[in-house]
Amino acid sequence: MRFTFALFLIGFLLTLSLNLFAQTSGSGTVSIQNAIAEDKYLYLFFYKEQNDKTAKLQAVFDQTMQKLGEKVKSAKVNVKSASEQSVVDQFNLKRAPMPFVLVLAPSGAITGGFSTFNEEQLLNSQISMGAAHALKALQDHKLLILTLQNSRTTSNQEALSGINEFKADPRYSEATVIITLDPSDPQEQKFLNQLNLDTHLAQATTVLIAPPAEIIGKYQGPTHKAQMVADVQKAASGCCPDGCCPGGCCPGGKCGK
Repeated sequence: MRFTFALFLIGFLLTLSLNLFAQTSGSGTVSIQNAIAEDKYLYLFFYKEQNDKTAKLQAVFDQTMQKLGEKVKSAKVNVKSASEQSVVDQFNLKRAPMPFVLVLAPSGAITGGFSTFNEEQLLNSQISMGAAHALKALQDHKLLILTLQNSRTTSNQEALSGINEFKADPRYSEATVIITLDPSDPQEQKFLNQLNLDTHLAQATTVLIAPPAEIIGKYQGPTHKAQMVADVQKAASGCCPDGCCPGGCCPGGKCGK
């Protein structure tokens, strides 16, 4: 079963990592660093020529940024500027149609990428905190373990026990990200609905997701490392003839065997 984020349509953006910008000083890089420091969304407007198309989309961008106000950061980046080449290269935008807008969550996840857009699309690029952290993990080609539990669910510790045992395995430790969400959190309802997950839970529920966005295991109540390993290996053997597909459903490009 697959779930879809609009971002996954933009394949060339999936492998980015914001820590690569530490040694550069263009306005785009500075804006990224400031947004991370202030825990805010960042909207980047990339452009090349000052023409009618640029002016039209820039007007939409400016109007939306005015509406969002201090809740977000924004910047405009001239892709022909020498000081911006690091940002352009890292986002693989040299051949992208211009203008182009990227939306980055505080987690570092890319939550939107548009060559044409309207105000509604820009506004809807902000997603829940849980979704943003999950998206970042998958964009980093990590195996994601999403565990849903709260004070009303049973088997919470039993669920975490198997999860932690799996995470401790050297084959998966560096390639695995664990995110715990409260299924009753109203901010996460849209995200959980996208995953077709029931939010009215009696037991802790754990979902195992492989990049780019494949649910390969779902467990009610207690989890068991052996079952999770079997599900990862089954997914890996199914995605490529030789059982391993770097950058695909094998976490971190590893077979896990």
